[in-house]
Amino acid sequence: MTKARYARQIMMPEIGESGQEKLGKSRVVVVGAGGLGSPLLMYLAAAGVGHIVVVDFDVVDETNLNRQILHGVGDLGRRKVDSALDRLREINPEISILGLCERVTANNLGELITGSDLVLDAVDSFGAKFVINDVCVRERTPFIHAGATGMSGQLYLYQTGQACLRCLFPTLPESLEAPQGLGILGVTAGVIGTRQALLAIRFLAGMGDDTGKLFAFDGANMREKSMRIQRSASCRVCGDKSPATFGRV
Repeated sequence: MTKARYARQIMMPEIGESGQEKLGKSRVVVVGAGGLGSPLLMYLAAAGVGHIVVVDFDVVDETNLNRQILHGVGDLGRRKVDSALDRLREINPEISILGLCERVTANNLGELITGSDLVLDAVDSFGAKFVINDVCVRERTPFIHAGATGMSGQLYLYQTGQACLRCLFPTLPESLEAPQGLGILGVTAGVIGTRQALLAIRFLAGMGDDTGKLFAFDGANMREKSMRIQRSASCRVCGDKSPATFGRV
């Protein structure tokens, strides 16, 4: 690790050399290299998170360019993992970055996240978000949910024993699964993706306890709020009688 690269954050008492060392040893899996994943990945790489796995099955198209700042006009038609890796390696060639061009499923995600300290949900489909939630609960792996649409968004950090995404949304909110996606101001994805990076760095470096809190951002009125979410005992994924709870110690 080149200390000069991280000097300005090492001098912060909240991080210091010990926190920077934790970041350098951390392994994260980021699912999605689009609007949320772009600022998230760039800041994780810049901060020196040592091992980053990027998972995305899509290719870059012109409708992405208002918000997916990892990619440019020259990347149109390329796999997002390829253009993302090129950019991230320019930002920080010292870290380990792996790209996987595949769609996450309940069958493959468990293997993909094995040994990870944190999983980051940067996808725009609630179906995929639920897959990430369900597998991370089952595998007892912390994850950060993020979502953005229009001028608003939210973040949530899950750890075992806390409410999961299914506690917030017991059923798939079909209204959020429009065939062509939902409208979004590009900077909204930047605001939420950057906050997701901050939350991840706080978690990996051991700064504070953000677990179980839902952070909501309302860009139309420039308001933010946070609230603690209670776990539902009847949740079919993390509840007292769910399959994911079996075998816990």
